[in-house]
Amino acid sequence: MIFYAPSILSVGERASTLYETFVKRYSMAVISNAVFGDIMSGITDDADERAGLNRYASRLSRENSYVELQARYTGMMLSVSFPQAREKQGLFLDEVMARAEHGSGLAEQLVHIGNAREIVSYFVLFEDILKSVIEQLGGNRNARNSELIDELRKLVRGKEPAFLEALSSRSQIDDFSTIYLLWRYFSRVRNLLVHDGGYYGPEWREDYLKLKRSLSNRLLKADYIQFHSLADEFGADAELQNGFYSPSNLVVNLLHNFSKVVMESLYLSEII
Repeated sequence: MIFYAPSILSVGERASTLYETFVKRYSMAVISNAVFGDIMSGITDDADERAGLNRYASRLSRENSYVELQARYTGMMLSVSFPQAREKQGLFLDEVMARAEHGSGLAEQLVHIGNAREIVSYFVLFEDILKSVIEQLGGNRNARNSELIDELRKLVRGKEPAFLEALSSRSQIDDFSTIYLLWRYFSRVRNLLVHDGGYYGPEWREDYLKLKRSLSNRLLKADYIQFHSLADEFGADAELQNGFYSPSNLVVNLLHNFSKVVMESLYLSEII
């Protein structure tokens, strides 16, 4: 993502257990995704590596792993029988390999799958830390997901100007309506990935695109080149492929940046 900066504000002289916890978890999530992305980028950019990956996937699609397992047990003189070894088994990768042959490379598809997992695990991290913030401020951490941002705003009311000032100085988010819109967007994506494995129907697609257009329009209003570039890519709908949601690095980085600036601003305004 253009101008993506993964580093985060360190804990200063003023201690904050919640913010320190977030910084540690955020850092682990970011480095994990960065390392995976770097490895996959190396494969994507190298023809020999791509060919090797395709051969490996092709072998897995035909291989019955129980045959080797049975041979190992037999070699150890263990009388264990696996009926699966006599069956036709493998991994069903026909659709994946077909897409790999028609432009959507296997490495790129694996990056999208990794990104989907990253969104789920990272959103859970952010949601949990927000619930802890709400609880520390005397609110209801068991509020429904759709009510968490409203609950947070109610609790920071006295310091809302300081919070928004810190937030707008570090990002182009300057009001709670944008926070709420981003939260709704990532909640919808997370729910699809968790409950439907990333497979969407016409109704979800229609609702998702309406929400995404609202978010894109909000980004375009920002007087900042990053958000204009982001909105252009964001509006291409490249993540919707044949009924399966395939998020790019852009979406993961947007979630990282969103959560990071919110937590930094809560810390800087001394709410946590």
